[in-house]
Amino acid sequence: MNGESGGLESGKPKHGKPKHGKPESGGQEAGFTLIEVVIAFTILTLALAVAMQTVSRTGMTFRRSGTLETVTSAAETVLALVRTGTGAPRTQGVLEDGTRWSVTREEIPDRREQKLFALRIAITPADGGRPYDFLTFAASSAE
Repeated sequence: MNGESGGLESGKPKHGKPKHGKPESGGQEAGFTLIEVVIAFTILTLALAVAMQTVSRTGMTFRRSGTLETVTSAAETVLALVRTGTGAPRTQGVLEDGTRWSVTREEIPDRREQKLFALRIAITPADGGRPYDFLTFAASSAE
């Protein structure tokens, strides 16, 4: 067979490594160096830090979204109360859930048949968070 024995000559494959996984020379075993392991852990740590920051921001966004939904709903409730109310220039109160509100009604000068009012609605959530302000306009017939 022309000296070929299926790619092995005296127990060694053609690529120069021994048949049983032992190093051919130098006495070094295959594996990762310490610097490679440290770099891998550093990259993993950075990736986890970025992932944790993303999860944290997502949580804050969901909480803020829930708060804005609650405050907007409260503002709509207050607006419905004010439109059926007395028309006083300043009105305030507390909703059932403890949300505080106030409405300031300012007439906008106009010479038309209808009066135009600017309604400033301030909502302070029951949990004591920062107040939110809304501005809307309403028209009513001249008195």
